[in-house]
Amino acid sequence: MDKAWMCHSRESETYVAGIDMFLNFAFRNVVTSWGEILCPYRDCVNGMFQSHIACRDRLIIRGFMPKYTVWRVHGEALAFSSIQNENDNEPGVDGAGMHGMVNDIFVSHPGEPSAQVTNFYKYMNDAERPPYPECKTETKLSFIVCLST
Repeated sequence: MDKAWMCHSRESETYVAGIDMFLNFAFRNVVTSWGEILCPYRDCVNGMFQSHIACRDRLIIRGFMPKYTVWRVHGEALAFSSIQNENDNEPGVDGAGMHGMVNDIFVSHPGEPSAQVTNFYKYMNDAERPPYPECKTETKLSFIVCLST
Protein backbone atom coordinates (compact mmCIF):
# COMPACT_ATOMS: atom_id res chain seq x y z
CA MET A 1 0.00 0.00 0.00
CA ASP A 2 1.47 3.36 -1.04
CA LYS A 3 1.90 5.69 1.94
CA ALA A 4 3.91 8.48 0.33
CA TRP A 5 1.03 10.84 1.15
CA MET A 6 2.02 10.60 4.84
CA CYS A 7 5.08 12.77 4.09
CA HIS A 8 3.02 15.55 2.48
CA SER A 9 1.91 18.70 4.26
CA ARG A 10 -1.22 18.16 6.35
CA GLU A 11 -2.86 21.01 4.44
CA SER A 12 -2.40 19.30 1.07
CA GLU A 13 -5.20 17.56 -0.81
CA THR A 14 -2.96 14.51 -1.16
CA TYR A 15 -2.61 14.18 2.63
CA VAL A 16 -6.34 14.64 3.25
CA ALA A 17 -7.16 12.04 0.57
CA GLY A 18 -4.65 9.70 2.21
CA ILE A 19 -6.31 10.21 5.61
CA ASP A 20 -9.67 9.31 4.08
CA MET A 21 -8.13 6.20 2.48
CA PHE A 22 -6.56 5.18 5.82
CA LEU A 23 -9.82 5.68 7.72
CA ASN A 24 -11.79 3.68 5.14
CA PHE A 25 -9.23 0.88 5.47
CA ALA A 26 -9.22 0.96 9.29
CA PHE A 27 -13.00 1.15 9.67
CA ARG A 28 -13.39 -1.72 7.20
CA ASN A 29 -10.90 -3.92 9.13
CA VAL A 30 -10.98 -3.21 12.87
CA VAL A 31 -13.99 -1.09 13.79
CA THR A 32 -15.47 -1.90 17.17
CA SER A 33 -19.10 -2.87 17.56
CA TRP A 34 -19.76 0.64 18.89
CA GLY A 35 -18.24 2.24 15.75
CA GLU A 36 -14.78 3.42 16.84
CA ILE A 37 -11.13 2.58 16.17
CA LEU A 38 -7.97 3.19 18.14
CA CYS A 39 -6.82 6.65 17.08
CA PRO A 40 -3.27 6.91 15.64
CA TYR A 41 -3.20 10.67 16.25
CA ARG A 42 0.14 11.76 17.74
CA ASP A 43 -1.32 12.38 21.22
CA CYS A 44 -3.71 9.40 21.33
CA VAL A 45 -0.96 6.99 20.10
CA ASN A 46 -3.47 4.19 19.48
CA GLY A 47 -4.47 4.30 23.12
CA MET A 48 -7.92 5.89 22.83
CA PHE A 49 -10.96 4.83 20.85
CA GLN A 50 -12.38 7.56 18.61
CA SER A 51 -15.11 7.95 16.00
CA HIS A 52 -14.41 8.37 12.28
CA ILE A 53 -14.93 12.15 12.47
CA ALA A 54 -12.77 12.60 15.58
CA CYS A 55 -9.90 10.55 14.07
CA ARG A 56 -10.08 12.46 10.80
CA ASP A 57 -10.02 15.86 12.49
CA ARG A 58 -7.12 14.92 14.76
CA LEU A 59 -5.05 13.37 11.97
CA ILE A 60 -5.50 16.42 9.76
CA ILE A 61 -4.80 18.95 12.53
CA ARG A 62 -1.83 17.25 14.26
CA GLY A 63 -0.94 14.18 12.20
CA PHE A 64 -0.07 10.56 12.88
CA MET A 65 1.99 9.36 15.79
CA PRO A 66 5.67 9.16 14.79
CA LYS A 67 6.87 6.11 12.85
CA TYR A 68 3.40 4.55 12.47
CA THR A 69 3.91 3.35 8.91
CA VAL A 70 2.70 -0.23 9.27
CA TRP A 71 -0.92 0.05 10.36
CA ARG A 72 -0.72 -3.11 12.47
CA VAL A 73 -3.38 -1.98 14.95
CA HIS A 74 -5.69 -1.02 12.08
CA GLY A 75 -5.63 -4.30 10.17
CA GLU A 76 -2.69 -4.01 7.83
CA ALA A 77 -0.73 -6.94 9.31
CA LEU A 78 -3.96 -8.95 9.46
CA ALA A 79 -4.78 -8.21 5.82
CA PHE A 80 -1.21 -9.07 4.73
CA SER A 81 -1.23 -12.26 6.79
CA SER A 82 -4.55 -13.45 5.37
CA ILE A 83 -3.20 -13.04 1.82
CA GLN A 84 0.07 -14.74 2.76
CA ASN A 85 -1.63 -17.61 4.62
CA GLU A 86 -4.83 -18.08 2.65
CA ASN A 87 -4.08 -21.79 2.14
CA ASP A 88 -2.80 -22.43 5.67
CA ASN A 89 -4.88 -23.69 8.57
CA GLU A 90 -2.90 -21.79 11.21
CA PRO A 91 -2.43 -18.05 11.71
CA GLY A 92 0.85 -16.50 10.60
CA VAL A 93 3.77 -16.06 12.94
CA ASP A 94 3.78 -12.30 12.44
CA GLY A 95 1.25 -11.65 15.21
CA ALA A 96 -1.80 -11.53 12.95
CA GLY A 97 -3.33 -14.40 14.92
CA MET A 98 -3.18 -12.37 18.13
CA HIS A 99 -4.42 -9.27 16.33
CA GLY A 100 -7.33 -11.23 14.92
CA MET A 101 -8.19 -12.62 18.34
CA VAL A 102 -8.26 -9.14 19.90
CA ASN A 103 -10.27 -7.85 16.93
CA ASP A 104 -12.78 -10.68 17.50
CA ILE A 105 -13.20 -9.54 21.09
CA PHE A 106 -14.07 -6.03 19.92
CA VAL A 107 -16.45 -7.16 17.20
CA SER A 108 -18.31 -9.74 19.28
CA HIS A 109 -18.68 -7.81 22.56
CA PRO A 110 -20.46 -4.46 22.38
CA GLY A 111 -19.76 -1.74 24.91
CA GLU A 112 -16.59 -0.21 26.19
CA PRO A 113 -13.41 -2.28 25.88
CA SER A 114 -12.05 -3.86 29.01
CA ALA A 115 -9.00 -2.42 30.72
CA GLN A 116 -7.05 -5.51 29.65
CA VAL A 117 -7.80 -4.94 25.96
CA THR A 118 -6.95 -1.24 26.18
CA ASN A 119 -3.71 -2.07 28.01
CA PHE A 120 -2.84 -4.70 25.39
CA TYR A 121 -2.92 -2.08 22.62
CA LYS A 122 -1.08 0.43 24.80
CA TYR A 123 1.74 -2.08 25.43
CA MET A 124 1.90 -3.09 21.77
CA ASN A 125 2.31 0.55 20.75
CA ASP A 126 4.74 1.24 23.58
CA ALA A 127 6.94 -1.61 22.30
CA GLU A 128 7.52 0.37 19.07
CA ARG A 129 8.70 3.54 20.83
CA PRO A 130 12.38 4.31 21.47
CA PRO A 131 13.72 3.30 24.89
CA TYR A 132 14.72 6.94 25.49
CA PRO A 133 14.04 10.12 23.47
CA GLU A 134 17.48 10.45 21.86
CA CYS A 135 17.57 6.85 20.61
CA LYS A 136 16.83 6.66 16.88
CA THR A 137 17.87 3.08 16.08
CA GLU A 138 16.14 0.86 18.64
CA THR A 139 12.65 0.29 20.00
CA LYS A 140 11.79 -0.60 23.58
CA LEU A 141 11.04 -4.16 22.46
CA SER A 142 14.30 -4.61 20.56
CA PHE A 143 16.19 -3.13 23.51
CA ILE A 144 14.58 -5.58 25.96
CA VAL A 145 15.25 -8.50 23.61
CA CYS A 146 18.95 -7.50 23.39
CA LEU A 147 19.16 -7.30 27.18
CA SER A 148 17.64 -10.74 27.63
CA THR A 149 19.97 -12.52 25.21
